[in-house]
Amino acid sequence: MSKIKFDLEIKFGSQYGKEEEEAVLKVLRNNAPTSGDECIAFENQFAAYTGAKHARVVNNGTSALFLSMIGIGLKPGERVLTTPVTWIATAAAPVTLGAEVDFVDIDPVTHNLDPNQIEDKLTPNTRAVIPVHLYGQPCEMDEIMALSRKHNFAVVEDAAHAIGAEYKGKKVGTIGATGCFSFHEQKNISTLGEGGIVLTNDDEIFERISLYRSHCTRVHGVSTKYCSLDTENSRSGKNSGGRISMTAVTTSG
Repeated sequence: MSKIKFDLEIKFGSQYGKEEEEAVLKVLRNNAPTSGDECIAFENQFAAYTGAKHARVVNNGTSALFLSMIGIGLKPGERVLTTPVTWIATAAAPVTLGAEVDFVDIDPVTHNLDPNQIEDKLTPNTRAVIPVHLYGQPCEMDEIMALSRKHNFAVVEDAAHAIGAEYKGKKVGTIGATGCFSFHEQKNISTLGEGGIVLTNDDEIFERISLYRSHCTRVHGVSTKYCSLDTENSRSGKNSGGRISMTAVTTSG
């Protein structure tokens, strides 16, 4: 079998040593549970580092974007705006849910989405804008958030390349409705080649993302993977569409 031409040659986050080996072995010795205690610990640490209220780990950055679209309540036929200079996943996430995607041109200096061109692309059906912090360079979030408030659309930050980047004293990924990060081997942090996380300060969005991450399953008791059933509402017949108790403790920003 011939080698793939132009395969990835730079793997920024894939520098593993004894510490990483021990961490992997610790999980294996605990039978490698999905969404186990190590995931919860990482979520809490990442939330504390960024100043976000909530963090939820996922299998990759694409899933982070997809779940963010579900989290904001994106519906088929609604429009999402983003930049043409990005990885395909940015546009694919809303398209998979039946949304229409249009592109806003970039700033010729930063190569990030140009906020001055957003309004020309807006329609009454525009539900969200996805700015991409390209190569760790933050977008002009003040202008984008001002337009969000004026025209009532959600902002989902694609911060796949921007772990640790700051915009005016705030970590990127904590400014919009959600922030999406990737731990692919090309990123500056990698979790064995793939991984991702979603940040949000919105309780309802966090609840929806957590629920859909695990097949909308609710359980009695405490689980590190599933949402806990609100037994009080269940007994009173109010559980349908009601609140869900989350078992993971997250760090307030």
